[in-house]
Amino acid sequence: MSQTAKNTADDANESDAGQSANKKPVANFRLASVEASVWANPSDKGEFYNITFQRRYQDKDQQWQTSHSYGSSDALALAKLADMAVTKIIELQQAKK
Repeated sequence: MSQTAKNTADDANESDAGQSANKKPVANFRLASVEASVWANPSDKGEFYNITFQRRYQDKDQQWQTSHSYGSSDALALAKLADMAVTKIIELQQAKK
């Protein structure tokens, strides 16, 4: 895995806007400015997983912002991150068997 596409699950400090403020992802993957987070969700039927994506950028005032909108130049990063996230989910599911 490349330096920019590293798994940062152990030091995931930010929670996604769609997730609980005190809940951390089980895995984070980043490629360029795009990030994927894998979230574990318990249910009566067992644990299931969701994937969220976000893009970080600096605005005109050099302040970091988060977007959930992607340009065509982000498409390959999104595809690779989706693949990495699904692979992680498969590993987590197999570890529970």
